[in-house]
Amino acid sequence: MTAIHVLVPDDVKTRAESMAQANHMSLDDLTSMALIEKLSSMIKDPYLEARTKRADWKKFRAALAMVPDVPPEDYDKLE
Repeated sequence: MTAIHVLVPDDVKTRAESMAQANHMSLDDLTSMALIEKLSSMIKDPYLEARTKRADWKKFRAALAMVPDVPPEDYDKLE
């Protein structure tokens, strides 16, 4: 592991400490996890990139056409 020094506003540190405590984890673990999560959202996944290149809109539309056009069940509504 490598240690890094990061300057953050006091209120951010306070909120991060509270969040870490509420989740029974150290501040180091919380900040590491947050950094990993942010980086993963910013870096393109080669697997997904390859999958998108194989996409076929005609097949996608054909699959959607097989879905019945009916209202959702009560348990499946977004209300």
